[in-house]
Amino acid sequence: MSGNTAARSESTMLQKPAGKRTSPLVSAPAAAAQSIPSMHRRAGARACSTLKPKERMFWRLACVRGLLGFMTIWAIRIVFIENDLNTNRIYASTDESWRLMTIMLPYFIFEEGSLLYFDYRFKTFSKELHLHHILAFIGFYFNCYCHTQHFYGLKIFILEMSTPFSCICFCLLKLRMERTLAWKINQLILIYVFHFRTVLELMIWYDIYNDWSYFKEHSPFLQMANVLIGLIALTFWLTPYWTYKKTAQFFHPVDWDLQKNTEKQLLRKKEDSKEN
Repeated sequence: MSGNTAARSESTMLQKPAGKRTSPLVSAPAAAAQSIPSMHRRAGARACSTLKPKERMFWRLACVRGLLGFMTIWAIRIVFIENDLNTNRIYASTDESWRLMTIMLPYFIFEEGSLLYFDYRFKTFSKELHLHHILAFIGFYFNCYCHTQHFYGLKIFILEMSTPFSCICFCLLKLRMERTLAWKINQLILIYVFHFRTVLELMIWYDIYNDWSYFKEHSPFLQMANVLIGLIALTFWLTPYWTYKKTAQFFHPVDWDLQKNTEKQLLRKKEDSKEN
Protein backbone atom coordinates (compact mmCIF):
# COMPACT_ATOMS: atom_id res chain seq x y z
CA MET A 1 0.00 0.00 0.00
CA SER A 2 2.74 2.41 0.92
CA GLY A 3 4.54 1.62 -2.36
CA ASN A 4 1.44 2.33 -4.42
CA THR A 5 0.84 5.57 -2.53
CA ALA A 6 4.42 6.72 -3.16
CA ALA A 7 4.13 5.89 -6.86
CA ARG A 8 0.91 7.85 -7.17
CA SER A 9 2.42 10.83 -5.37
CA GLU A 10 5.46 10.78 -7.69
CA SER A 11 3.24 10.61 -10.76
CA THR A 12 1.19 13.57 -9.59
CA MET A 13 4.36 15.56 -8.98
CA LEU A 14 5.60 14.83 -12.50
CA GLN A 15 2.34 15.85 -14.12
CA LYS A 16 2.30 19.37 -15.60
CA PRO A 17 -0.37 21.72 -14.32
CA ALA A 18 -3.17 22.22 -16.76
CA GLY A 19 -2.89 25.55 -18.60
CA LYS A 20 -5.62 28.10 -18.58
CA ARG A 21 -7.98 27.51 -21.43
CA THR A 22 -8.84 30.46 -23.60
CA SER A 23 -12.11 30.94 -25.30
CA PRO A 24 -12.09 30.59 -29.10
CA LEU A 25 -13.86 33.95 -29.25
CA VAL A 26 -10.84 35.56 -27.56
CA SER A 27 -8.03 33.59 -29.18
CA ALA A 28 -9.25 33.96 -32.77
CA PRO A 29 -9.04 37.79 -32.95
CA ALA A 30 -5.70 37.74 -31.17
CA ALA A 31 -4.30 35.24 -33.64
CA ALA A 32 -5.67 37.28 -36.53
CA ALA A 33 -4.11 40.46 -35.15
CA GLN A 34 -0.75 38.74 -34.83
CA SER A 35 -0.98 37.46 -38.39
CA ILE A 36 -1.66 40.91 -39.94
CA PRO A 37 1.94 42.26 -39.67
CA SER A 38 3.35 39.02 -41.02
CA MET A 39 0.87 39.16 -43.90
CA HIS A 40 2.01 42.70 -44.73
CA ARG A 41 5.65 41.65 -44.56
CA ARG A 42 5.02 38.71 -46.86
CA ALA A 43 3.05 40.91 -49.26
CA GLY A 44 5.85 43.49 -49.30
CA ALA A 45 8.47 40.80 -49.81
CA ARG A 46 6.48 39.31 -52.69
CA ALA A 47 6.06 42.75 -54.27
CA CYS A 48 9.79 43.48 -54.02
CA SER A 49 10.68 40.06 -55.40
CA THR A 50 8.57 40.72 -58.49
CA LEU A 51 10.44 43.93 -59.31
CA LYS A 52 13.01 43.97 -62.06
CA PRO A 53 16.65 44.48 -60.97
CA LYS A 54 16.55 48.07 -62.20
CA GLU A 55 13.39 48.82 -60.23
CA ARG A 56 14.71 47.02 -57.15
CA MET A 57 17.87 49.11 -57.08
CA PHE A 58 15.93 52.31 -57.68
CA TRP A 59 13.59 51.29 -54.84
CA ARG A 60 16.55 51.09 -52.46
CA LEU A 61 18.02 54.39 -53.63
CA ALA A 62 14.63 56.06 -53.28
CA CYS A 63 14.34 54.81 -49.70
CA VAL A 64 17.78 56.19 -48.86
CA ARG A 65 16.81 59.56 -50.35
CA GLY A 66 13.55 59.46 -48.45
CA LEU A 67 15.35 58.93 -45.15
CA LEU A 68 17.69 61.80 -45.96
CA GLY A 69 14.70 64.03 -46.61
CA PHE A 70 13.66 63.80 -42.97
CA MET A 71 16.90 65.56 -42.06
CA THR A 72 15.48 68.72 -43.59
CA ILE A 73 13.57 69.07 -40.31
CA TRP A 74 16.97 69.51 -38.66
CA ALA A 75 17.95 72.13 -41.24
CA ILE A 76 14.66 74.00 -40.76
CA ARG A 77 15.31 74.17 -37.03
CA ILE A 78 18.85 75.50 -37.57
CA VAL A 79 17.91 78.09 -40.19
CA PHE A 80 14.48 79.33 -39.11
CA ILE A 81 14.14 78.56 -35.40
CA GLU A 82 17.61 78.92 -33.88
CA ASN A 83 18.36 81.69 -36.41
CA ASP A 84 22.03 81.98 -35.38
CA LEU A 85 23.20 81.69 -38.99
CA ASN A 86 21.17 84.75 -39.93
CA THR A 87 23.52 87.03 -37.98
CA ASN A 88 26.15 86.69 -40.71
CA ARG A 89 24.99 84.72 -43.73
CA ILE A 90 28.51 84.24 -45.07
CA TYR A 91 30.68 83.43 -42.05
CA ALA A 92 28.24 82.36 -39.33
CA SER A 93 28.24 78.68 -38.36
CA THR A 94 27.16 76.58 -35.40
CA ASP A 95 27.98 73.14 -34.06
CA GLU A 96 24.65 71.92 -35.42
CA SER A 97 25.32 73.31 -38.88
CA TRP A 98 28.74 71.64 -38.94
CA ARG A 99 27.25 68.29 -37.97
CA LEU A 100 24.70 68.48 -40.73
CA MET A 101 27.27 69.65 -43.27
CA THR A 102 29.57 66.74 -42.48
CA ILE A 103 26.67 64.36 -43.07
CA MET A 104 25.62 65.93 -46.35
CA LEU A 105 29.06 65.90 -47.95
CA PRO A 106 29.65 62.11 -47.82
CA TYR A 107 26.01 61.45 -48.58
CA PHE A 108 26.17 63.22 -51.93
CA ILE A 109 29.40 61.37 -52.73
CA PHE A 110 27.51 58.13 -52.11
CA GLU A 111 24.48 59.35 -54.05
CA GLU A 112 26.42 60.36 -57.13
CA GLY A 113 28.50 57.19 -57.05
CA SER A 114 25.37 55.06 -56.78
CA LEU A 115 23.74 56.94 -59.63
CA LEU A 116 26.79 56.49 -61.84
CA TYR A 117 26.75 52.76 -61.14
CA PHE A 118 23.00 52.64 -61.77
CA ASP A 119 23.36 54.39 -65.13
CA TYR A 120 26.30 52.20 -66.13
CA ARG A 121 24.56 48.97 -65.18
CA PHE A 122 21.18 49.72 -66.74
CA LYS A 123 22.36 51.87 -69.66
CA THR A 124 20.52 55.01 -68.56
CA PHE A 125 21.49 58.62 -67.99
CA SER A 126 19.61 60.86 -65.54
CA LYS A 127 21.01 64.26 -66.46
CA GLU A 128 18.78 66.14 -64.01
CA LEU A 129 19.83 64.02 -61.05
CA HIS A 130 23.51 64.12 -62.03
CA LEU A 131 23.45 67.91 -62.28
CA HIS A 132 21.61 68.15 -58.98
CA HIS A 133 24.01 65.86 -57.11
CA ILE A 134 27.21 67.32 -58.55
CA LEU A 135 26.19 70.90 -57.75
CA ALA A 136 25.12 69.84 -54.25
CA PHE A 137 28.40 68.04 -53.60
CA ILE A 138 30.47 71.00 -54.82
CA GLY A 139 28.38 73.36 -52.71
CA PHE A 140 28.74 71.37 -49.50
CA TYR A 141 32.44 70.85 -50.21
CA PHE A 142 32.98 74.62 -50.39
CA ASN A 143 30.85 75.11 -47.27
CA CYS A 144 33.12 72.77 -45.32
CA TYR A 145 36.46 73.72 -46.91
CA CYS A 146 36.00 77.50 -46.88
CA HIS A 147 33.99 77.63 -43.63
CA THR A 148 31.46 79.88 -45.32
CA GLN A 149 27.81 80.07 -46.40
CA HIS A 150 26.34 77.55 -43.98
CA PHE A 151 23.18 79.65 -44.07
CA TYR A 152 22.74 79.31 -47.83
CA GLY A 153 23.87 75.69 -47.90
CA LEU A 154 21.33 74.54 -45.33
CA LYS A 155 18.56 76.70 -46.73
CA ILE A 156 19.09 75.13 -50.15
CA PHE A 157 19.20 71.69 -48.54
CA ILE A 158 15.67 72.26 -47.19
CA LEU A 159 14.52 71.83 -50.79
CA GLU A 160 15.13 68.10 -50.28
CA MET A 161 11.95 67.94 -48.19
CA SER A 162 10.23 66.47 -51.25
CA THR A 163 12.26 63.24 -51.22
CA PRO A 164 10.22 61.30 -48.60
CA PHE A 165 7.03 61.87 -50.58
CA SER A 166 8.77 60.98 -53.86
CA CYS A 167 9.92 57.74 -52.24
CA ILE A 168 6.39 56.90 -51.09
CA CYS A 169 5.05 57.74 -54.55
CA PHE A 170 7.46 55.36 -56.28
CA CYS A 171 6.98 52.54 -53.77
CA LEU A 172 3.18 52.72 -53.92
CA LEU A 173 3.33 52.70 -57.70
CA LYS A 174 5.41 49.54 -57.67
CA LEU A 175 3.03 47.99 -55.13
CA ARG A 176 0.20 48.74 -57.61
CA MET A 177 -1.52 51.03 -55.14
CA GLU A 178 -1.67 54.06 -57.43
CA ARG A 179 -5.48 54.08 -57.33
CA THR A 180 -5.67 54.17 -53.55
CA LEU A 181 -6.53 57.18 -51.43
CA ALA A 182 -3.14 56.98 -49.72
CA TRP A 183 -1.30 57.42 -53.02
CA LYS A 184 -3.50 60.35 -54.06
CA ILE A 185 -3.02 62.14 -50.74
CA ASN A 186 0.74 61.60 -50.87
CA GLN A 187 0.87 62.83 -54.46
CA LEU A 188 -1.06 65.99 -53.61
CA ILE A 189 1.29 66.68 -50.71
CA LEU A 190 4.24 66.10 -53.04
CA ILE A 191 2.88 68.58 -55.59
CA TYR A 192 2.33 71.23 -52.92
CA VAL A 193 5.82 70.61 -51.53
CA PHE A 194 7.27 71.29 -54.97
CA HIS A 195 5.30 74.53 -55.12
CA PHE A 196 6.74 75.43 -51.72
CA ARG A 197 10.19 74.68 -53.13
CA THR A 198 9.60 77.45 -55.65
CA VAL A 199 8.67 79.84 -52.85
CA LEU A 200 11.78 78.87 -50.89
CA GLU A 201 13.99 79.37 -53.93
CA LEU A 202 12.59 82.88 -54.36
CA MET A 203 13.32 83.53 -50.68
CA ILE A 204 16.94 82.48 -51.22
CA TRP A 205 17.19 84.77 -54.25
CA TYR A 206 15.82 87.60 -52.12
CA ASP A 207 18.41 86.93 -49.40
CA ILE A 208 21.22 87.01 -51.97
CA TYR A 209 19.82 90.22 -53.46
CA ASN A 210 19.78 91.93 -50.06
CA ASP A 211 23.31 90.72 -49.25
CA TRP A 212 24.71 91.06 -52.76
CA SER A 213 27.56 93.45 -51.99
CA TYR A 214 28.69 91.49 -48.95
CA PHE A 215 27.97 88.18 -50.68
CA LYS A 216 30.07 89.10 -53.71
CA GLU A 217 32.93 90.58 -51.71
CA HIS A 218 33.40 87.81 -49.13
CA SER A 219 32.44 84.65 -51.02
CA PRO A 220 35.10 82.72 -52.95
CA PHE A 221 34.42 83.09 -56.65
CA LEU A 222 33.96 79.38 -57.37
CA GLN A 223 31.63 78.97 -54.43
CA MET A 224 29.59 81.99 -55.45
CA ALA A 225 29.41 80.72 -59.04
CA ASN A 226 28.27 77.28 -57.87
CA VAL A 227 25.50 78.77 -55.72
CA LEU A 228 24.24 81.00 -58.53
CA ILE A 229 24.42 78.29 -61.20
CA GLY A 230 22.69 75.83 -58.88
CA LEU A 231 19.92 78.27 -58.03
CA ILE A 232 19.39 79.14 -61.68
CA ALA A 233 19.16 75.45 -62.56
CA LEU A 234 16.76 74.76 -59.70
CA THR A 235 14.54 77.79 -60.22
CA PHE A 236 14.23 77.72 -64.00
CA TRP A 237 14.68 74.06 -64.88
CA LEU A 238 14.69 71.32 -62.24
CA THR A 239 11.91 72.41 -59.89
CA PRO A 240 9.47 73.43 -62.68
CA TYR A 241 10.23 70.21 -64.56
CA TRP A 242 9.72 67.98 -61.52
CA THR A 243 6.59 69.90 -60.53
CA TYR A 244 5.13 69.35 -63.99
CA LYS A 245 6.03 65.65 -63.98
CA LYS A 246 4.53 65.04 -60.55
CA THR A 247 1.37 66.95 -61.45
CA ALA A 248 0.98 64.96 -64.66
CA GLN A 249 1.64 61.78 -62.70
CA PHE A 250 -1.29 62.56 -60.40
CA PHE A 251 -3.69 62.40 -63.35
CA HIS A 252 -1.85 59.58 -65.12
CA PRO A 253 -0.21 57.47 -62.40
CA VAL A 254 2.55 55.56 -64.13
CA ASP A 255 6.27 55.26 -63.58
CA TRP A 256 8.25 57.60 -65.83
CA ASP A 257 10.61 54.88 -67.01
CA LEU A 258 7.70 52.59 -67.80
CA GLN A 259 6.02 55.39 -69.70
CA LYS A 260 9.17 56.01 -71.74
CA ASN A 261 9.46 52.31 -72.58
CA THR A 262 5.80 52.17 -73.58
CA GLU A 263 6.21 55.18 -75.86
CA LYS A 264 9.23 53.57 -77.49
CA GLN A 265 7.28 50.37 -78.07
CA LEU A 266 4.41 52.33 -79.64
CA LEU A 267 6.82 54.14 -81.94
CA ARG A 268 8.35 50.84 -82.98
CA LYS A 269 4.91 49.39 -83.72
CA LYS A 270 4.02 52.43 -85.82
CA GLU A 271 7.27 52.14 -87.75
CA ASP A 272 6.71 48.43 -88.32
CA SER A 273 3.15 49.05 -89.50
CA LYS A 274 4.35 51.72 -91.93
CA GLU A 275 6.97 49.38 -93.34
CA ASN A 276 4.39 46.63 -93.81
